[in-house]
Amino acid sequence: MLISAIFIPFFNENIYLGQNSPNIWHNPTTIFTIPLAFLAFSNFIKLIGTNEKDLFIKFGIRTSIFLVLSTLAKPNFSLVFIPGVVIFLLIKYQLNWKLYLKILIVFLPTLIVFLIQILIIFRLEGGVINLDFLGVWSSNSPNPLISLLILIAFPLFVIIFFKNSIKDNSTLLIWITLIVALVQSAFLAAESEEWFDDGNLSWGLAIVLPLFFTYSLVNLLRIIKDLHNYKTSDYYLVGICFILFTLHLASGIIYFIQIFTGNGFY
Repeated sequence: MLISAIFIPFFNENIYLGQNSPNIWHNPTTIFTIPLAFLAFSNFIKLIGTNEKDLFIKFGIRTSIFLVLSTLAKPNFSLVFIPGVVIFLLIKYQLNWKLYLKILIVFLPTLIVFLIQILIIFRLEGGVINLDFLGVWSSNSPNPLISLLILIAFPLFVIIFFKNSIKDNSTLLIWITLIVALVQSAFLAAESEEWFDDGNLSWGLAIVLPLFFTYSLVNLLRIIKDLHNYKTSDYYLVGICFILFTLHLASGIIYFIQIFTGNGFY
């Protein structure tokens, strides 16, 4: 997708820096991880939606494989997705211990890989994570809240206007995962001065955003398909959502042209 945060020149002179983006053009590991994240997420949604043992095993194996591969490439997606799944399960499947155990088995290979990565990076290299509310974000944005609003304007208004769509498993899970990613990005920072400004704990947000926009667009298209069942005023709400999507798209095209013409990825 050619999507970015909505470009408002008098506020965010840098389209990417300070806002983040659903499309990352400058980081190879993130580019490689995003398709794996899509595959892991979509297979998990199929897994959680089936009652057939064979299909559960099939989608469980696929989810596990894609999640391990994404973690090997860049662990940030697993860092937000697995906590997101835990919260999702507690909301949708309260005290279903049998299901919890099955999901734990699916995630176990990823957790083992992640543990090894922690031992290597944070013990051998001495990395430390600190609580620093909006420390990294504020260093690149004049107002992190406005940056967030122009980053997720389209999906935010889709869910505000059509609240019932949150009942769908994919919509609920992607929103929970996004919130987990935002919390990590807002509250956590590397202690090392060398790593601090890199915002390495914000990569989970960057990886989740393309999924977030894709599922939000699919959600809106489903609403349009059934629009005859909605009120007349809802037609105007759909129009507002598409205007916001167009602004994201136009900003993304500007961002792509900026990179293509050699003017940097900021």
